[in-house]
Amino acid sequence: MDVAAMGQKSGITRQLLASPVVAGLAREQVSRALREWGLPFLESDAVLVMGELAANAIAASGRR
Repeated sequence: MDVAAMGQKSGITRQLLASPVVAGLAREQVSRALREWGLPFLESDAVLVMGELAANAIAASGRR
């Protein structure tokens, strides 16, 4: 399904602090966006990927 072709947002951008607390916020944002875009079937996989990306970014920043 091409979200952009449906006239909906094709992406979101946020800058977040490197903090484990913020990882949960990032996962929630991905979840919310996919539900708003009518793509709930992607939610579980996308939230898992976002969690891994956030954890890797936090680890690379040197903050824990």
